[in-house]
Amino acid sequence: MNKAELIQKAVNFQKEINRLIMAYKTEKWMSLDITITQLKSLIYIYSKEKASFKELAGALNVSPPVVTGIVDRLTSQEIIRRIAGTSDRRIQWLTITEKGKQLLNDIRQDTTSEMIKMLEVLSEEDIAALVQGFSALMKTAENNLAGNEQIPVAINSQHA
Repeated sequence: MNKAELIQKAVNFQKEINRLIMAYKTEKWMSLDITITQLKSLIYIYSKEKASFKELAGALNVSPPVVTGIVDRLTSQEIIRRIAGTSDRRIQWLTITEKGKQLLNDIRQDTTSEMIKMLEVLSEEDIAALVQGFSALMKTAENNLAGNEQIPVAINSQHA
């Protein structure tokens, strides 16, 4: 198999693994008391540590009034909080509460638990091969995020 075929095979495996993991978690996901847009908002704010209404509207590609509704619901559930800006009181920053952090942690922990169950049935040799592969993939991802390395256009356009 050539490199392009191996890349395609790896991407296909990753998609199928994600689908299978989601199948384990369907009931859990369906029981969440927030919408997908609210979850996306929570993840965005968490990743930035804080975000303004304008930033969140841009990230979600929605209007500010739509963001107000999303924020109102997340605030009423005590998942995020509004904090007035120090230099400009008109700007409100959105941050994650401990309850919001716990929600994200619970989602991550469920995924980790399922992964551990799957890995426990593999041989040490297979686990070592996965660790080596994940390590290389993680280094590449870190370099890409740091802007040190560009993803080749052919791969990028195939899997966008």
